Amino acid sequence: MNAITKPDLILGTVEEIKTVIEPAAPAAPSLFARFVAYMMAWTNASYDAWEKAGRPHHGF
Repeated sequence: MNAITKPDLILGTVEEIKTVIEPAAPAAPSLFARFVAYMMAWTNASYDAWEKAGRPHHGF
């Protein structure tokens, strides 16, 4: 007998084995993930508008 024994596998009936397992629906993103995505989109839109305007420099 081996030092490590494997437990017997219980597979179930033939019908259970033949059924297709559907993947679970992906979880909805968290509030923080949605906020980060929003801020990234806002930053990209602002940068694109800044480039379209010819990259004006403000003297602050």
